[in-house]
Amino acid sequence: MDKKKLGSIIRFIVFLGLGIGILYYVYYTTNQQYQLELQEKGLPAQDYLVKLGNDMANANYFWIGLVVLAFLASNISRAIRWKMLLDPLKMKQDGTKIKLHNPLMGVLVGYVMNLVIPRAGEVARCGVINQYEKISIDKVLGTAVLDRILDVVCLFLMILLALALEFDRLWGYLSENVFQSEDGGGFSIPIWLWILAGLGIGILVLFFVFRKKLEKLSLYKKIENLVIGFIEGLRAIQNLESPWAFIGHTVFIWLMYYLMLYWAFFSFEPTAHLGANAGLLIFVFGALGMVIPSPGGMGSYQYLVSTALVTFYAIGGSDALSFANIAFTAPFLCNIIFGIIAFVLLPVLNKKSA
Repeated sequence: MDKKKLGSIIRFIVFLGLGIGILYYVYYTTNQQYQLELQEKGLPAQDYLVKLGNDMANANYFWIGLVVLAFLASNISRAIRWKMLLDPLKMKQDGTKIKLHNPLMGVLVGYVMNLVIPRAGEVARCGVINQYEKISIDKVLGTAVLDRILDVVCLFLMILLALALEFDRLWGYLSENVFQSEDGGGFSIPIWLWILAGLGIGILVLFFVFRKKLEKLSLYKKIENLVIGFIEGLRAIQNLESPWAFIGHTVFIWLMYYLMLYWAFFSFEPTAHLGANAGLLIFVFGALGMVIPSPGGMGSYQYLVSTALVTFYAIGGSDALSFANIAFTAPFLCNIIFGIIAFVLLPVLNKKSA
């Protein structure tokens, strides 16, 4: 076995173990809380997994169906947006345009590959275009990087929007639990925030003092190139044939991502009363959970979503985790099912169009 394959297997085991570890911790602590809830209500003991199974079986599958439709719509839109980046490369190469089914199948294949090896999906979907459209893998990777740059920008904007719309709720929590003085008599900044602020200022001062030496380091140059690439990638949008259509698809993709979470609220009775602003804040927590490189955000997604529901919207711990699993499972299964379908269809579709 070569080192590359061994490294891939080790990464898979490590990331899978990370996801399972977080998931076990969330289930264990929730089960402990659930037993106390049952005891207080005078009900017989029952493992939380039984409740979870019942909650998922009794979910309103009309809304889950809408979640699946939003999943498909977001991926079709993402494929069209990616095609806009790929078409100029293909036109320059042989005067033709990309067949839409290839970027669509590539996106779906990429998602299922990410479940096996986190972050491997980008290489996989670029490999699809390289194989079936014969575009250099380096050039295709450039378009995938821009695609992900836009995702980072959109996530940042969603975070800012959530902070603005739910500021009162967030500040109320921080005021009561973080900035409250020990005697309960007023505002107090905790010592750990002073330490973080001190470290931040110290790092900035050191950077300013030693910036000329730092500029010679390879790590500094890599970060600088990353920032330059980020800016150039955003500038490249204005050179597209239809930049406004490109931006429109970007907005639509993230609207669908948001609706996948918001519509899931209505599938589960304890969360059905939550509004659009709550959906945005919980969506942001879930998206941050997906950033952690466990398979599909497994474990980290459930932890952050359930914690946010309990902390900011007073949803019971067991109900919060049930919702997190309902919201996570539908897209997770879609990634697997549609990814496998894409693997099967790719050679068939390209044989017909050859």
